[in-house]
Amino acid sequence: MDRSRLSFVVVFACLSLPVRAADTTGIYGFYDPATGVFTPAAPAVGEAGVDAAAVRVVRKGTLVVSIQLDARKLPADQTVGATVSATAADGTYRNRVSNFAAVVRDGDRASVVVTMRYAFTVESAATPLIVDVTLTANRTPYGVADHTRTIALPADGATTRVAFSSIL
Repeated sequence: MDRSRLSFVVVFACLSLPVRAADTTGIYGFYDPATGVFTPAAPAVGEAGVDAAAVRVVRKGTLVVSIQLDARKLPADQTVGATVSATAADGTYRNRVSNFAAVVRDGDRASVVVTMRYAFTVESAATPLIVDVTLTANRTPYGVADHTRTIALPADGATTRVAFSSIL
């Protein structure tokens, strides 16, 4: 075999090797070849170079917040807006999503449903999720109403519903 063919074979063999990007993180877990199922698992801190910062929980899902408002004391032309936020924070991570929507009136009642998708990274699944609702009237004296509820961090992929009721 001449020198040029040998060089081609060596270069081709090197280029075809799988390369892992330096900035990627592996996923800890167990693969069962009999079933073909991979089960993710969090590594123990201190295990094979794993430090506390590398251990984290990622939760993605949808939060659906419904708000019912007693509108009997509000003038018919009074508009009300709802600002909804959800926060999951701990010593390392701070996650927040928020959205705004106009409250829709129907006689003496008013309501709004605010839907938000989220992707939160936290140190532990025990980190709570704080849901905050602020209702704001467009003129005085009807003002502002704030409501807060703390719930458990939802499971990954969950659609979580939280309901509030209020008076302005």
